[in-house]
Amino acid sequence: MKGPAMNTMTEIRQVQVPHSYFQKARSEYSDWRWAVIREFIQNSYDAQAATIEFRLMANAAGRIELHVDDNGIGMDEDTLLNVLLCMGGSRKLEGSIGGKGWAKAILFFAHHSYTIRTGNLRVDGSGGEYRLNEEPTNIAGTQITVELGDESVLLDSWRERITAYVASCFMEYATGRPVTVCLDGQALPQNNEGIYSFAVKTPLGTMWYDETQGNRSAFVVTVAGLPMFVETFYSDTNQSALTGGLELDAGSAVLTANRDGFTSAVREQFSQIVGGLVQNQSAVRYGQALDLALNFDSGAACPAGNPSSSPGNATTGESSMPLLLVCRETESGPLSGYAAALGRITHDRYPANFHLKVESLSVRRTATSQAYITAPLLVAAMNKQRSAKLAHSWRATLMTILCCDWALANGVEFYDGQGCLIDNWDSKGSDVTGSQAFFRGRRVDAGFCFIANTGGLCSTSVGDQSHRIYINPLLLTGEAAFRAGDKLDLAYHEAAHLWEQHHGEAFCGVEGKLRQSVRRWLSEKEVLSLAR
Repeated sequence: MKGPAMNTMTEIRQVQVPHSYFQKARSEYSDWRWAVIREFIQNSYDAQAATIEFRLMANAAGRIELHVDDNGIGMDEDTLLNVLLCMGGSRKLEGSIGGKGWAKAILFFAHHSYTIRTGNLRVDGSGGEYRLNEEPTNIAGTQITVELGDESVLLDSWRERITAYVASCFMEYATGRPVTVCLDGQALPQNNEGIYSFAVKTPLGTMWYDETQGNRSAFVVTVAGLPMFVETFYSDTNQSALTGGLELDAGSAVLTANRDGFTSAVREQFSQIVGGLVQNQSAVRYGQALDLALNFDSGAACPAGNPSSSPGNATTGESSMPLLLVCRETESGPLSGYAAALGRITHDRYPANFHLKVESLSVRRTATSQAYITAPLLVAAMNKQRSAKLAHSWRATLMTILCCDWALANGVEFYDGQGCLIDNWDSKGSDVTGSQAFFRGRRVDAGFCFIANTGGLCSTSVGDQSHRIYINPLLLTGEAAFRAGDKLDLAYHEAAHLWEQHHGEAFCGVEGKLRQSVRRWLSEKEVLSLAR
């Protein structure tokens, strides 16, 4: 016998989301106003718009109305309801900038009200509720009006934000497709023709930047030329910082869902990359500086058969005779007008094969000049007696460090003035006068660097060039030279770069072994006397 039938009723319902829930979405962004501008431009650009028009006004209620019109492909009803007004919905085309579909709350639902018009469709909404109507006339593209919660006193602030944001955009440069962004009828300038001092390829993408004072580095992170957010990096150990941009190779895939920051692993990678650039910025500047050489003599203390002993200067193509000044740029190009001035350097005061690395030269410094040293100041600095004395003591210090037991056991060889290998240091003693160090077959030369915020540099051999280890004479205070201990510390540091290019645990290990090996050979007093 069957029991009584049970009455069941299934009713489908939807979760109700109050307006206050969407308003909280603004707190999920570090700068929700920046995000609103970004998302509107991105949506219009992905809709193939060639023109995006922002208009701002205060309405009768005293609130700001933001109007965004574009001439893109527009939307049909399915796209409007099931993509634009659907949280998480996205059907972006291949190559689009966006695609995660989470920006709807910040664009529409978090504000007082919104209106969307496309084709013959019109949506009027507030929060998660909206009405869809058909209109008798069609419009091209999309027209959006958002009544913000912001009061009219922020109208100028919004205008400044839009202008500043667009100034960082370079979609045309990145994708080849131009777009005009206007504010209240005026086209806004973009960054498609921006020029930066440095550009490097990193595991995250291409970075370009200028060097500034301070300890805060800031990069505008972009996808296809559209700024996502600004990422900062702080360092208390440097005199300079970097400011520029990073174009992500992986696009939005390495960003958080709201595209307001990096995922945690990528943020750590970014910090390591920028930290490395800041720490090694002197090396980056080095690659763009000018090469000069005093008293070049390819035959001086060169072993037979060594690549550096071939006739002529491999860098400049000059003869092997001692030269007053060797600089290819003086023959033609930016230094052609300075050859006479540079020729006044008293070269016979300096060691053979003494190099100069100069960041830039100019006739005089102006308000917009980037020259770290002018040609007359370079000549004056080089003709000072203390500079010549520093050059000899710097070279002697480096040569002595490099003939310690550890260095000789790890790639360093020494040759005397006749080009004969020195293999008996017990009979030679500690005098390195007239001796020449070679590291892995390349001569090690000393030099001066005139590069801002740089105390010393070590340039490992490129092609047929020698290894070059520099000190910056402009960092001497007044007429007093570095203290002997300071100069010696710098020499140990730069010599260690022959073995390890980047700062790190391995580099510290090399520097420590050099110091220990020299101390086992010479007393502290003897070592300090080298740098005097």
